[in-house]
Amino acid sequence: MSIATIITQFLAALSLRETSAPQILDWKVTARTKRTGRSQCHSEYDDPERSITNLVGRNLIRPFRFIGTHPIIQLLAFYVAYFYGVLYIMVFIFPLLWTPKYHQSIGNSSLNYISTGIGHVAGSQSKFDTNL
Repeated sequence: MSIATIITQFLAALSLRETSAPQILDWKVTARTKRTGRSQCHSEYDDPERSITNLVGRNLIRPFRFIGTHPIIQLLAFYVAYFYGVLYIMVFIFPLLWTPKYHQSIGNSSLNYISTGIGHVAGSQSKFDTNL
């Protein structure tokens, strides 16, 4: 799956058209400047009042505005928060399972995280491979 994803991303980068508005407008301004010979052509992205602080400020506020005004984003945020909480509880309770029940030390019981991580990765990759 990972190899297929890399190949798909590479082919998409080579074959798909550009969709970034600043880049497209820059190409149009350059073409018009060459065609007309006038250097007064500019786009809205060439505005000297556009500063990096205004851009960063607007982009830092946007997620909070989205989560406050879009119900679907609120539902997705609660969904992800729920599963993150379940994962956090599992990670918190994991040592409590291994230390009292199996009488392992904290150091030895933390090694079980490695096997769990390897098992998750192997399980997710072998899901699509029936020869394993």
